[in-house]
Amino acid sequence: MTVPDASVAVKWFILEADSHKAQDLLRRLEPLVAPDLILAEAANAAWAQLRRNLIGRAQFDALVKALPRTLHEVVPTADVLLAASVIAAAIDHPIYDCIYIALAEARNDILVTADTKLIRKVAGTPWRKRVADLAKF
Repeated sequence: MTVPDASVAVKWFILEADSHKAQDLLRRLEPLVAPDLILAEAANAAWAQLRRNLIGRAQFDALVKALPRTLHEVVPTADVLLAASVIAAAIDHPIYDCIYIALAEARNDILVTADTKLIRKVAGTPWRKRVADLAKF
């Protein structure tokens, strides 16, 4: 299994840098598991692009409708919140991103992200092995 975060999920529906690599992740036919947080985060990112007229309403609606069906499993955030809080405190990074790391760790999986700030934050920590850069994945 692989844990994609919202930065990757948005690229499945909206053309951005490395969208083709995000699409490759879907084509691998490997089960994708994510915290339920991904739904709100990806929809919010798409809404921000809709608001700036970078995408149309149909594209926004497509992401909101299709994203839950794209994931093989959606895990309640509460299941990994405590572990995420430990990670967030240790790396001094927002808990939102650490929820994905905690899920990857709990499932012995890899988090795939396009969030370069998160990738830098985990460098040199025990969680570096759980986080993969989409650009290099």
